Amino acid sequence: MASGFLLIQSEIPYSEFLSSDIVELGTKNSERTFKIHKALLEAKSNEPYGRLEYIKEGKENIYQFHDTSDNTLLRFIEWAYRGDYPEKMDEPSLASANVTKVSSSDDGDTTTGKDPLSCHMEMYIFAHVYGVPGLGAKAYERLTDRLKTIDKPQDGKVKLQVISMIGLGFRNLYEHDKLLGWLGNYASFCLSELRTVPEFQKLLEEVPSLSLANLQDSAANLQQDSAANLQDSAANLQQDSAANLQQDSAAVLQDSAAVLQDSAAVLQDSAAVLQDSAAILQDSAAVLYFSAGVLQDLANLQPWLLKLKSGLQALASY
Repeated sequence: MASGFLLIQSEIPYSEFLSSDIVELGTKNSERTFKIHKALLEAKSNEPYGRLEYIKEGKENIYQFHDTSDNTLLRFIEWAYRGDYPEKMDEPSLASANVTKVSSSDDGDTTTGKDPLSCHMEMYIFAHVYGVPGLGAKAYERLTDRLKTIDKPQDGKVKLQVISMIGLGFRNLYEHDKLLGWLGNYASFCLSELRTVPEFQKLLEEVPSLSLANLQDSAANLQQDSAANLQDSAANLQQDSAANLQQDSAAVLQDSAAVLQDSAAVLQDSAAVLQDSAAILQDSAAVLYFSAGVLQDLANLQPWLLKLKSGLQALASY
C-alpha cells in the first residue's frame, strides 16, 4: 500500500468526461452496480483498472472492487463528481439513475452515518488501495478535523467509535502511513480516557505499534512538546507585545507631534488675526480722532454763523 498521497487531484473538463463511455462499478459482496463516466474515473485515479476485476458474464464495462462496501463506493462516485462525499448515506432507490440492479445481500457495511469516524477511515483506506490521491487527502482532512472537534472523548459510545476507527486504520494501512502517526499521537493524547475501555486493551494486544508503553512515551513526549510550545508561545507573545507596545507608543507620539504642529499653526493664525484686529482698531481710532476734530471745528464756527445770520436778517429789514 502507498504510504502517502500526492496532494494533486486530476481535473477534467465536464465537456470531456460527459461525452465519454459509461462504466459500471460494483463490490464483491453485492450485486448492486453504479454508473460513472469512464473518463472521470480515469482522471480521478492513478491506477483506475489495475486493481479492478473485469466481470466477464456477458456484460461489458462492469468493474468490481474488492474489500469495500457499496456505501464506500457510492461515496467515491459522489466525490468524483462534486469533490466531496457525505457521512450519512441514504438507501439507493430502485429508480436511481446510477443503480442498475439491487440484491438483498448484506455487504456488511457499517458506515451509513452512525459512525462517521469509520466512514472517513473507510474512504481513506479505499483511496490507498485503489490509488485515488485526491480522495485520500479529503478523507484525511475530514477525519482529523472530526477528531480535533471531539478532543478527548468522554461519551462511552464515542470512545468505542474512536477505538474501532483506530483499529481499522492500523489493521489496513501501511505502518509508516502519515495518518497512523497522527492517530498514534491522538491515542496518546486520549490515553487516560481510552485505557480503561476493554476494547482498547484488546486493540493494544493486537497491534504491537500501539503498545501501552509506546503510547505512554508518546504521551510524555506530547506533554513535553506542549510545554515547550507553550513556553515558546509565551516568549513570542512577550516579544510581540513589547514590539507592538513600542510601535503603538511611537504611533501615539507621532500623532501627538502632529497635533502639536496643528495647534502651533492655529496659534500662528490666531496671532495674525489679532495683529489684523489691532491694525483695524488703530485705524478706527484715527478716524474717530479726525471726526472729533471736525466736530470741534464745527462747534467753533457756530457763534460766527449766528452773527452772520443776524447780519443777514438786519440787511433784509432795510
